[in-house]
Amino acid sequence: VRDQGEFVCYLNKVALPVQKPILEKWGFEGSDLGVAEMRRAIQDHTMGATPNEKLKRQAEITMRALYGEMYDPVRGQGLRLL
Repeated sequence: VRDQGEFVCYLNKVALPVQKPILEKWGFEGSDLGVAEMRRAIQDHTMGATPNEKLKRQAEITMRALYGEMYDPVRGQGLRLL
């Protein structure tokens, strides 16, 4: 992988087959659109005036596991939930 954009592109392709059954279990489409909708749903509960701290921590743990050593370069300080 040569840059952050390329990493995210490949990650999305590799992760979707694993994410698909989980997305479908929770009522999302098993596609890139479903991933985007799921992310927005999580943001609805982890940001704002009354964030769900437990969900916020779990989302952060999941993102760190998914991105691995690329977490810091790709996510950056401003995008972290915690």
